[in-house]
Amino acid sequence: LGKFDEMQEENDRLNASLAKIKGKHGEIDIEELLDTERELQELTKEFQLQSKEIEKIRTDRDFLENKVDELESEKNKLKTENQLLEVELRESKTSDDSPSRMPDFDNADPKRLKELEDNVRLKNKQIHQLLEDIENLEKINEEYQEKFTKLRDELSDATGQINMVMGEYMKTKKDLE
Repeated sequence: LGKFDEMQEENDRLNASLAKIKGKHGEIDIEELLDTERELQELTKEFQLQSKEIEKIRTDRDFLENKVDELESEKNKLKTENQLLEVELRESKTSDDSPSRMPDFDNADPKRLKELEDNVRLKNKQIHQLLEDIENLEKINEEYQEKFTKLRDELSDATGQINMVMGEYMKTKKDLE
């Protein structure tokens, strides 16, 4: 019987609390509160996924920017080397008025001239390939920049939604207390 009295008192206390809450706010929709909490959790997960994806894109972008810098450096080095080889080739093919500088093509090593020409062609081909690589990397970088911007905007929207839902959740929670 003592147990029954305790349970009756607890029931009365809970009913009084519920009446107090209902009196302040009218009918409380627990389901709405749970839906809001679920929406908050979903938006938080989406926010975390987008944050990870943005970090991956940043890492990829940094890698591509470093690669472009390396290729630009190599391209400049090859251009310089190519120019030097062209000058050397020109000097070996052209003559100056001074007899001491005049190359003797009859006695010139045709093997060496062929080697120089082949080397210039090879360097030109390498420069062309590097330029194509740089162009491709720049296109990929632009795509990543666009994707990054889109994700940043989506993340901003999701953050706004999370803040709104969190505000509603906190208000409802405060009202229930």
